[in-house]
Amino acid sequence: MSMRHFRVGYLIVSVRGPATEKFINLASSQGISLWDIRRGPDVAFLRVDVDSFFALRPLSKKTGCRLRIEHKTGLPFLFSRLRRRRGLVFGLALFVSALYFFSSFVLFIGVEGAETLGRERILAVAEKTGVRPGILKARLDKERLAKELMLLEPEIAWVGIRVEGTLLVIEVVEKNRPPADSARPAHIVAAKDGLVTDLLVVTGEPKVRPGETVRSGQLLIEGVLLPGEMSPAVPSPVRARGEVWARVWYAGYGEAAMQESVKTKTGRRSVLWSLVVDGKRVLQIGREQVRFSDFAVETRKQRLPERIVRFPVEIITIQRYELLSEKRVLTYEQALELAAERARAEAVRQLPAGLESKSVGLREVTTENASLVRVRYVLETLENIAAVKETAGGD
Repeated sequence: MSMRHFRVGYLIVSVRGPATEKFINLASSQGISLWDIRRGPDVAFLRVDVDSFFALRPLSKKTGCRLRIEHKTGLPFLFSRLRRRRGLVFGLALFVSALYFFSSFVLFIGVEGAETLGRERILAVAEKTGVRPGILKARLDKERLAKELMLLEPEIAWVGIRVEGTLLVIEVVEKNRPPADSARPAHIVAAKDGLVTDLLVVTGEPKVRPGETVRSGQLLIEGVLLPGEMSPAVPSPVRARGEVWARVWYAGYGEAAMQESVKTKTGRRSVLWSLVVDGKRVLQIGREQVRFSDFAVETRKQRLPERIVRFPVEIITIQRYELLSEKRVLTYEQALELAAERARAEAVRQLPAGLESKSVGLREVTTENASLVRVRYVLETLENIAAVKETAGGD
C-alpha cells in the first residue's frame, strides 16, 4: 500500500466462488490494479482502488463469483466517519486541550531515596518552601528548592529536583547511610555452566584453571587470604574480586512437519480504540464483538508523551486480524529451514540482553517419524560468569 492509496482510499474485497483464479486473471489482463491478494478454498481477499472496484462487477458476473466489500480504508472514509461523530471529535479535542492546560502545573510530587526520613517528612519540608501540587511550573526554581530543602532538613546530604510532565520528583541522599556490603567476606561462584577460558583474580584464591568445565554454583575464586610475606599469619576471610570468562552454550530445538496447516491474514481486520484514564475506560471507538471465526489479536498501548502531561492516560489499540487456514506441503529443504528458524528463535530468546553469539552449531535430530524434521540449534558466547556469593564471615 502506498500513500496515494491511503490518500484516495481503497477497499478490502472478498471474492467467493469456484472461479476466483479466473476472476483475478481477467482483472489483471484488463489492467485493474489488485494487491495483497490472499487465496483460500473458494475465496480470495484482495485490495483495490475505489474507482477500480466498479470495473470488477462485470467480471464477477462473467465468472460467477460474488463480490463483497469487507472494509473501507483511507482518508476519505476516515473523514466521513468523523463527520458522523462530531460530538465525539469535539469532546476528544476538548479533552486534549484540557491535558495541555493542566500540563503547565505540577499535579503530583514524588520522593526517591528517603528510606529513613520517609516520604511524608520530605513532602512536609517541601511544603514549607511553597512547593505543593498545583504550583505552576514557571514559578518553580529547582536550584532554590534544593538549597532550601538541605537547610531545613539537616539529615539530607544531597538533593536533586527533576520535572517529568506534571510530576515533580525530589531525589534525596541521606546522611549516615548503613555500610555497604562491599566489605563483607564473599566467594565468587559460577553463575552458569561453561568452559573457562580466562581468569582475572584481584582478591582471593583461584579454584579453577582455564580449560576446566564448571557447573552453575561451583566455587571459582575463594574469598580467603592465605598466609604469606605480606599477608596475615593465618588464613583470613576477604571479599573475593575478579572475573572468570567462559564459553557458554545456549541450545534451542525446533521441528516442522512436511505437511502443515498454515494460518495467513486475509486482510480483513477489526479495530477497537479505547481511552483509559487511571485504569478506567472512559471512551471506546469501534466494535467490541468480532465477526471472524478465527483471528489474531494485536494490542498496542501508548501513553501520552511526558512532555505533554505526566498522567495515567493510555490509548489502547486492539486490532483483530482474520485468519485463513490452509494446508501447505513442504519439501524436505523447506521443512529443514523452517525447523532451523524455530530452533534459532528459541536459542536467541535465552541469550542475555546485549550479548551476541560468537559461533553457531546446527544439527538435525533423527526421528522415527519421516514426515517430521527436528533440528538442534546451538549458540556459543564468551561471557563473564562470575557471581558474588556472600559468606558468613569465616566460612
